[in-house]
Amino acid sequence: MGVSWQPDIPFFFQPSWYIHCFLFSLCEEINRVGGHTLPKVTLQEMLKSCMVQVVSAYEKLSEGKQTKKEGAFPLTQNWVLQLLYDLRYLSVVLTTKQEVKSGHSRPDSRTEKVTDHLEALIDPFDLDVFVPHLNSNLDLLVQRTSFSEFFIIIL
Repeated sequence: MGVSWQPDIPFFFQPSWYIHCFLFSLCEEINRVGGHTLPKVTLQEMLKSCMVQVVSAYEKLSEGKQTKKEGAFPLTQNWVLQLLYDLRYLSVVLTTKQEVKSGHSRPDSRTEKVTDHLEALIDPFDLDVFVPHLNSNLDLLVQRTSFSEFFIIIL
C-alpha cells in the first residue's frame, strides 16, 4: 500500500471579497447617476480611469513589499497568487468590448509591470504549475460573472 500524496496547490475560483465589493460599488454608482443615460464614451473612460486607479493601488502594494515597512502585512505566496488572479480578472472586466474588437485590449505597461513584479514573488516552479490553472479558472470566472456584471462587460 503506497501513500498517496496530494499537492497543496491553492486554486482560485473567485476574486477576493474586495474585488467583489469594488465592482458592486462601481455598478451601484453607475446606476445611481443613471448609467443607461450616459454616453458610451463616458462609461468607457470611467472604466479606463478605474483600471488606472486599480493599477496604482497594486503598485503601492508592491512598493510596500519592497521597502518592507514595519507593521505591513507580509505577502505570502498564496496572497500574491490571489492578487495576481484579481488583477488579471479586473483587467479583463474593465476592458471595453470596443477595445477588444479594435485589438487595443493588451494590458498597458504599468499593468504588465505590476504583474511581472507579482510573478517574481512566486517560486518559478510553482508559477509554472499555477499559471495554467489560474488562467483556466479566470476564463471560467469571466464566463460565469459576465451575466452578473454584464453592465461593465457589454461596454
